[in-house]
Amino acid sequence: MKWAYLKRGIALLYSMVVLIILGIIGFGVINLFILESKSCAQNLKSTQATYLAHSGIARAQAELYFDSQWATAQAYTQDIGDGKYTVNVQPIGSTPSNLWKVSSLGQIGSTKVQLVAWLSRESFAKYAYFSYFEKTPAGMVFYTYYMDKFTGPVHTNAYFSFWGNPQYSDSVTSSNLEDPNYDAAKKLYKQGGKTYSDPAKFYNYASGYDVDYPVPLNNSPNFSFAGGQSVREAAPPTLDCVKNAADYTITGNVSMEFNGDGTVTVKYPDNSTQVLNIQGKAIWVNGDITSIKGTMVGDCTIGSSNNIVITDDIIYGDKTRDKLGLTATNYIYVRSDPYTLRNLEIDAALLALNQSFEVDSYSNGNYRGYLKVFGSITQKYRGPVGKFQPSTGYPMSGYTKDYIYDKRLRTSPPRAYPMSANIIIKSWQDNRTLAH
Repeated sequence: MKWAYLKRGIALLYSMVVLIILGIIGFGVINLFILESKSCAQNLKSTQATYLAHSGIARAQAELYFDSQWATAQAYTQDIGDGKYTVNVQPIGSTPSNLWKVSSLGQIGSTKVQLVAWLSRESFAKYAYFSYFEKTPAGMVFYTYYMDKFTGPVHTNAYFSFWGNPQYSDSVTSSNLEDPNYDAAKKLYKQGGKTYSDPAKFYNYASGYDVDYPVPLNNSPNFSFAGGQSVREAAPPTLDCVKNAADYTITGNVSMEFNGDGTVTVKYPDNSTQVLNIQGKAIWVNGDITSIKGTMVGDCTIGSSNNIVITDDIIYGDKTRDKLGLTATNYIYVRSDPYTLRNLEIDAALLALNQSFEVDSYSNGNYRGYLKVFGSITQKYRGPVGKFQPSTGYPMSGYTKDYIYDKRLRTSPPRAYPMSANIIIKSWQDNRTLAH
């Protein structure tokens, strides 16, 4: 009998222990749910504050397009629902500035997140190759052919004509203006008696799609081709931005030679010379630059009211440091011996505002080799640089293209190089400043 009571007592004790343990576990689970709920709520607020901070950066990006002084004198605050963002803009460099440090604080309740971004105007040197028209003012259409190589993004507002398999490392796009094969309203392409809806076929071929098509350079995974794309901003209306920013203004036709020491020697028609410092400078010539060449060290943009003639290599002393802009109101010519086989290199952002970048006497003489441009080419009309034999593809005269984009030019072009109105995010600093 005593043993039965003892067993009931032990069972009751065990039951109480189990109940206590279950109570502790239940209490812990409840607390865990409460903590998790608070954490989720805080994470939600943090996410909302982050989106608000991003909204402030986007607001600054939109406002600075029209007003380069927006929110520079006083911070701007915008309420959105239960939260708000506060934006402060700090101009960097010259006035009007092309670079800004933007701080945006997003806040919801007591939760705050601060983001910092550097915004800049986008330069017109944003393509390895850009043209508004792929033909001359007289209507001559040019083919891009299999030996041509392009490293970097490529665009024309006109349309491409391919012979064989030209090579590209990046996106290639066209707007197909004035293309007789393109129906812009229906976004259809008619060629060879067939109709195509695939933008990858919106180009003119020499023989057929099976043999004439662009290919990736060195198997680049970034390569793509698409026609029928939006018309892109081509160039500034004038070169006044270079002219007005000029540290040196020269009147009359001159020749120039870079000296490899941060200077350029200017030679006048009377054979007198002047040595100019080109570190962070701009030069404007009211006339032609009849010859320019040499080893370029510095950061400089040179503009001409008419034409620029490149007569030999223009090579940076250091491709990671030096930057040169050559801007001509009309033509930029390459002039070399048409009977000598010798590769030529030009390190510069080239802009031919109203005409073309082209090789002088491109159809005369012998094949001259590769024309390497490290920088960018922007021109209104595509200029010819060489000829090839259509039946064999063998180059006959002038040069074969080897165009390599200098990626620095998109957000950090040479001093006084033309900039577009577009505002882009150059870099981010995510401070993730939180306060509860």
